[in-house]
Amino acid sequence: MTRNKPASWFGFPRVISRVWGLFHPRRLSVALLTMVCVLFLTHIPQAALPRALQHTLFDKFEHFAAYGVVALLFVFSLRKPLRSGLLLGVLLALALTGALDEITQPFVNRQASLVDYTADLAGIAFASVFALFRRPHRTHVEQPPSFARSRARD
Repeated sequence: MTRNKPASWFGFPRVISRVWGLFHPRRLSVALLTMVCVLFLTHIPQAALPRALQHTLFDKFEHFAAYGVVALLFVFSLRKPLRSGLLLGVLLALALTGALDEITQPFVNRQASLVDYTADLAGIAFASVFALFRRPHRTHVEQPPSFARSRARD
């Protein structure tokens, strides 16, 4: 008599292994580590920052570049074939992370800014569009039967 394994955590380990299988593990690890670094850097208290970085437009470029790099790393960590639903999910998760990043900044004596969040979204959008055009798409194209027959005769 076989016994069914009890569902631990309501199937949570199974979900994690399924999601993990959609990514290249090393690339995903790099993307996650980079995201943690970005979140750490955006939560450094305002007083600890150099004066030149406190209130300049360079700050917006930093947000754009940081979230753009993170988005590129996540998109390139996806396994082929690229699934549009999964890609959209990853990008929405990054957008939500950017929003939570801005919402939590006042807790560490930083100022939350809608303009910073807009720069985050612009970086995510730019990087994802760049990645989609840069990433080679392999699709299976069936050859017409006449072409296949002519190749067999050669």
